[in-house]
Amino acid sequence: MKQWFISDTHYWHANILEFCNRKRMFADEKEMTERMIANWNAVVADDDIVYHCGDFAFGKSRLHTSLIISQLKGKIVLLKGNHDSSSDMRWLQSQFSPNKFDWTYMHRIKLHKQQLFLSHFPLEIGERPHMWSVSGHLHAKPSIYKDQINVGCDSAFYASVVADEDFGRPISASELLAEVAKRS
Repeated sequence: MKQWFISDTHYWHANILEFCNRKRMFADEKEMTERMIANWNAVVADDDIVYHCGDFAFGKSRLHTSLIISQLKGKIVLLKGNHDSSSDMRWLQSQFSPNKFDWTYMHRIKLHKQQLFLSHFPLEIGERPHMWSVSGHLHAKPSIYKDQINVGCDSAFYASVVADEDFGRPISASELLAEVAKRS
């Protein structure tokens, strides 16, 4: 089982193509969504866990979002973003096994002696050794603290580890830990 990280996929969100045109060079939201699903599935296995730091999908119905989840490999732990409705998340949770989909507001995991605080919005942790805020929300805007790692699809960190043609694939735990080591 591997662990993966991503944020701000905005599946089916037409306006995100204009908002983040720097990286999202797709003809339309349908092409974007299909390619991102394919790129996710190219690296994630069925028994992997993907921590999605919010803003999963936008602009379509619960059923569209449910269809996306059913196509994606791995268990998805969604950290609710500002574009993720709580009522939609509860409905989606009722549609899937806890082995496929779960959601919460914040989550903490430990990876190789590093504590990762996962949320949609970056957290100000203070200069604490081995403690990191892993989030999204900022899109291409850089974090001001070195202990905040933006795993959003439009972030500079994401662009540094994921090739344009692989856009939509999550960041591996080893890629995230390499960034932690670089910033330590």
